[in-house]
Amino acid sequence: ATINDITSQVTDGEHATPPRINIPEIPLATAKNVRDGYLDLTNTDFVYYETAEKCWKRCEPIHNDILMVCVGATTGRLCLIKEPPKITIVRSVALIRPFANYIYPEYIALVIKSPIGQNQIWNKVKQSAQPCLYINKIQSIYLSIPPLNEQKRIVTKVDKLMKLCDELETKLTQTQTEREKIINAAVKQLLTV
Repeated sequence: ATINDITSQVTDGEHATPPRINIPEIPLATAKNVRDGYLDLTNTDFVYYETAEKCWKRCEPIHNDILMVCVGATTGRLCLIKEPPKITIVRSVALIRPFANYIYPEYIALVIKSPIGQNQIWNKVKQSAQPCLYINKIQSIYLSIPPLNEQKRIVTKVDKLMKLCDELETKLTQTQTEREKIINAAVKQLLTV
């Protein structure tokens, strides 16, 4: 199916960037805030609530939405938002809202982040001074959509495998550190003899 087939909304944020304010009212999420797997609002601009209400007529990010960078060098980077605060987004961030009844948002995020998803994204990017992925191109990305239970099983399996990879990486780092200590001790001993 295409992303358009499995979503209730695919859009991007405000094209005319709303005026920023110096007080922490409503966060304005830009491409810099969409990190690999999470939304980082520690360094963000803000807008007035009234301004945000106007932006929310276009789109208001909610729980289980996928935010994806669609303009710039980090195009394709995404995060699945969980219980977000009230935020607004700008043109450089696309919002993908999967149908909740038969689509597991974690699965869609996983597939879009996969090499197959990222290859499709970069094949659809309009190359100019700044890479840009238009909404219609996002909507046309093809994904394999198994039944909901299988989507959940795939995500669980990938999570287990990623945890295993993290554990192996930690062990390799520890082994390398221990090896360096042994080598340093041996060299020190040779130099003092």
